Amino acid sequence: MVKTFFVAAALLQGEEPWKRHTIDRSLQGADGVRLGDLNGDGRLDIATGWEEGRTVRVYLQPGAPATQPWKWQTVGQVCAAEDAVFADVDGDGQLDVVSSCEEGKPTGVYVHWGPEWKTEPIPAADRSRRWIYTLPLRLPGDGRIHLLAGGKSTDNPEKAELVLLSPPRAGKARELGKWTGRTLAAVGWTMTLANLDMDGDGKEDILVSDRRGPTRGVFWLRYPNWERHDIGALGREVMFAAWGDINGDGRMDVAAAVRNDAVVWWERLDASGDRWKEHEIRYPDGAGTAKAVAVGDINGDGRQDLVLTCERSEGKKEGVWWLEQLADGSWKPHRLSGPEGIKFDRIELLDLDADGDLDVITTEERTPLGLIWYENPRR
Repeated sequence: MVKTFFVAAALLQGEEPWKRHTIDRSLQGADGVRLGDLNGDGRLDIATGWEEGRTVRVYLQPGAPATQPWKWQTVGQVCAAEDAVFADVDGDGQLDVVSSCEEGKPTGVYVHWGPEWKTEPIPAADRSRRWIYTLPLRLPGDGRIHLLAGGKSTDNPEKAELVLLSPPRAGKARELGKWTGRTLAAVGWTMTLANLDMDGDGKEDILVSDRRGPTRGVFWLRYPNWERHDIGALGREVMFAAWGDINGDGRMDVAAAVRNDAVVWWERLDASGDRWKEHEIRYPDGAGTAKAVAVGDINGDGRQDLVLTCERSEGKKEGVWWLEQLADGSWKPHRLSGPEGIKFDRIELLDLDADGDLDVITTEERTPLGLIWYENPRR
């Protein structure tokens, strides 16, 4: 295990925070960003659940200049929307939105049918349980959209599961009462779900980060039997995970933010998905507690960097950072957000202003800054 310790933010002389742009701050509790091209204009739009605002909205990315106001639509109002994601659930060519709710009565997994935005629950997702994240996916040889719903339980881990929600035969997806649920794995507190080919067999598996309980850690489930394969951070409080070729060897690696103050990344040693080398990097001094990580080339030098977000960034602490990967494999921290904001969430990297570098999209739910993006100053 490799550990790297960083200098305090105060010692990063001459660095200014990136310029922040507000997309929406009109509600409370902006909780996560998911991307999809809702209107078919070639630009990725945003779905966000506002947890305390009990609202799910979509935001249409504007054309140039990117700093102009984003148009938005409310697609539904549900209890404590912890996650919202685009998916063409009924296969009609129009993206719908699926939200997951963990608090209030009832909870549940909801489909917001586009473009009319009619909201309906999926009964197969037990509405007495807490749902926190949903992954739309297709299975090999099956043209339907399935939904993998991730649960959460802080008091009884046995009540949290990963449940594969499946529609009836093609063309009947709007009959939500006929959807079925199949438990794939036990979890304590779902943070990340991603469909990736983890073993090189050409079929997508499921990458998972699990925050609490006896199942916690980073692991993947192999298609089609969904047996668990551990990657690392077992028994630790793992937050959001990300993936990419971090060390440039042509193989996909995995990274995760781990409470309280680390980002751990696993170097893939072969194509099997069962051999990993673990590296640990401390969050910078002056940062809050670990929340999310994203992988991308921030400064255009051809090496993959890391973007980090934090919770508990009160006072002079700063909640968003980026770590530059140097030629020798070490990591140099850089300020990104400045001290504004307390509780940030998952990250998307996207060139919003079409200037050739990656900008950072995230949410902050305590100040609230709301749904925001930071403009990369490289160009």
